[in-house]
Amino acid sequence: MAVGEEFDGLDTRILGLMDIGDRKGIRLELKTVIRIIRSGIELEDLTDGITTEVRKKIGLNAVTRAQLNLLIRKEADADDWASLRQDSSLYLLSLYNGALTEEIIRNILVPSGIRLRDIGYMSYETFKDSLGGAERVRLFKIMKETFVKCAKRRNFLIVEPTDVGEKKTVPAEAPVVVKEEAQIRTTPSEESIRLEKQNADFLLTYVYDDMEDAESLEAWLNESTLSAEELKSALSRLEKMKYVAIENQIIKKVTRTLAAFVRNQKEGNAKLLLIDRLSGMSMSDLGKKYNIQGIMINRIVGKIFAKIPITHIDEARTYSPLFKKYDVDVAYFTKVLAEEVGLYYFLNEKCTKGKEDKFESHPLLSFKQKKNLLSNQTDRLSSDSSHVHSERSKEKERDLIVEKFMTGVLFEDVHLEADLVRQNRSIQDFRYKYLNERSLKEKGYVRDGRFLVRREIGTVDKYFKTYLLKNDYFQSDYSGVQETREFKKVIIRLQNNLELLRIEDNLYMNISVFERNGVTRDELREFLNLVADMFEEEKYYTVKNLQNHFSHKVFDLGFDEIFYERLWRTHPKIRYIALNGKDIFYQGSRKRALVDFINDQIVDDIELDDFLSIIQEKYGISLEPRTVIEKVRTSGLYYVPETRKIYIDKEKFFDDLYDNEK
Repeated sequence: MAVGEEFDGLDTRILGLMDIGDRKGIRLELKTVIRIIRSGIELEDLTDGITTEVRKKIGLNAVTRAQLNLLIRKEADADDWASLRQDSSLYLLSLYNGALTEEIIRNILVPSGIRLRDIGYMSYETFKDSLGGAERVRLFKIMKETFVKCAKRRNFLIVEPTDVGEKKTVPAEAPVVVKEEAQIRTTPSEESIRLEKQNADFLLTYVYDDMEDAESLEAWLNESTLSAEELKSALSRLEKMKYVAIENQIIKKVTRTLAAFVRNQKEGNAKLLLIDRLSGMSMSDLGKKYNIQGIMINRIVGKIFAKIPITHIDEARTYSPLFKKYDVDVAYFTKVLAEEVGLYYFLNEKCTKGKEDKFESHPLLSFKQKKNLLSNQTDRLSSDSSHVHSERSKEKERDLIVEKFMTGVLFEDVHLEADLVRQNRSIQDFRYKYLNERSLKEKGYVRDGRFLVRREIGTVDKYFKTYLLKNDYFQSDYSGVQETREFKKVIIRLQNNLELLRIEDNLYMNISVFERNGVTRDELREFLNLVADMFEEEKYYTVKNLQNHFSHKVFDLGFDEIFYERLWRTHPKIRYIALNGKDIFYQGSRKRALVDFINDQIVDDIELDDFLSIIQEKYGISLEPRTVIEKVRTSGLYYVPETRKIYIDKEKFFDDLYDNEK
């Protein structure tokens, strides 16, 4: 499939929403808009915003739906809709060339005032002037080439200037003409194959590690000093060997584990030498095993490793900075890092080992690796029978080791003390020795209830509030500190104050997002009061039937029901019954439960299935039959299994029961 072909027949006019959003300060992501286009939605389907039908087809999250609804229903005017229908968004170019990223179009091309249909006849001088005189030859070339591809697939005109600055006009229905160079297929000679392999080896040995993970063909050309044809041929070979992936003239590095790399090597002596060297076999032993004498074995092994770039191997990418900084050994890699021995010997061939004390490496380690490091250090002291220091000196050194370890343990702004004790239960008297008031003071922490908090923060309550409100959105991961009652109390308080609003099960939105988009806190309070005024003493409501009673701009935001339910919970007059992710709301001084709701809905002599259908239709709630039967029987009402009927009147119940026994 040609690049961009998947969008043939789809409504790419929708891309224009990104242009409108950029102008109105509502930033839409390109991947989101592409998702809408791929769903088959057309522009006309969006004129009323993200309706329930559209939402089901696309499946966007609540935040994106709210952004789109705000843009479509409130911000976009008649002129904006007219521009949408022209299918002239610069973001179209991204569909046909990944090098023209969303950021390049949004931050460079859009602000320049360049229009899509102007690109065909635009000269470089005009382009340069549009950018304020900045030299961007490569970007201009990519833009022009991409426009040709785009025009060919979209069937609109391509016009090139005959002279700099000359603008030619062509009828809009003019056919597209694209010149293509004739391709001559030849059988590559042995010499060309040899040169291709030689150039590929050169790239692996001298160029690969110096390049970014994704770079342009031009960048590789500048770095390699090869000719364009030589480079393309060599890169094509590397792509077949799975060192790189090439897409739209962007060269992306491909990575794999060391084990996978070795496993995929061609069978032969080179692979066997590689395996033996990674196992730790010395050069002299390798020479004896393969009958290769003197310096020759070093040269052969050196060539094998030279053609394995560090940035091609996953583990080497992670641990090469550590290897280059610290004086590590095989035991460190296997016992502290918990890595295979081969990784150490690979890095030993590829890098110069550092000189710093390996026991100072804790800032670069995971928590588990820090514990391994601590254990490794204390074990060394315990087993060192030749240690000339006294037992007191040993104890002092142990304390120094653990103090260094504690620098890696106490690093968050807030810690739950019980978590630290549990994670370090292998250390004897950990809480007494290392979480005492003196140690905490030295580390800059204070104890606040169950928590250890940085002194400059003050209280855990203050920290939680700052933490929850510092960004536009907060997503809970239900772990550690976030599961404590203290953290949950702060969330509830912020929701009650309308500072933080729950929009999905584990996603919260800062009130500032609403305010920036024209919905103030006062308007939310007004909405809450309107909802509260809808209630009568004996009435129940859910989000579904309240939406049927009145309209409001907050309903138009398109959030999931959980947003409205959590918002209504904050009103002092509104009470609720929680039911399997759905809230049933009511007012009144008497606290009610599900059994009260069921009793208040039942009419005498009603069939169970009819009752369930009425509840589903009226409130949007699905009740389990056995739950209803259980609540009916515990509340003084009557149920006849044979007829599946519910009774309020005792005499009717016995009459029906008696009739069924005849």
